[in-house]
Formats: sequence, C-alpha cells, structure tokens
Amino acid sequence: MMQTTAFAGLSREVRQLAGAWFQLAIAALGLSALLALVLVFARTPFLGLGGRFFRTALVLHVDMAVVVWFLAVAAGIWTLACGRAGRTGW
Repeated sequence: MMQTTAFAGLSREVRQLAGAWFQLAIAALGLSALLALVLVFARTPFLGLGGRFFRTALVLHVDMAVVVWFLAVAAGIWTLACGRAGRTGW
C-alpha cells in the first residue's frame, strides 16, 4: 500500500526523530500545565508563600515552557525540512 502523505519520501529515522521533537514539545506544555497547578496550590492561604513568589514562579515557568516548546517545534520542522537526520542521527 502506497503512502500518500507529504512525508512519504522521508526515511523512517527522519520521521522518528521529528516525532521525538514534537513529543518533547507536547511534554513541555503538559509539564507546564502541571507546574501551574502546583503554583495554584502553593498560592492557597494555609501555605502562605505570598504573592511575590507566585508571580515570579508563574512568569519563569511560562517563559521556560514557551522556550522549550518553540525550540522543539523548530527542531522538528527543521528535521522534516532537511529530510535527513544528520551525521550523528539521534
């Protein structure tokens, strides 16, 4: 059976490597959501960590999640666009 997708001409190694980059991007978003829940629980009155800690941690976790997500998606697209996994592969 012939594949009719745009990526049918790419090798299996390239598709796996690009898929791994995209999985890293999804994992970054998932971990960011979990950390947001931890921050919400840390903000509860009985823990008393204060507003300044909350704002700093919130900004840092969003910034880091966006950076990891953006770089992982860019690497996945780059791998698909080049059509090869490079000399070192994984």
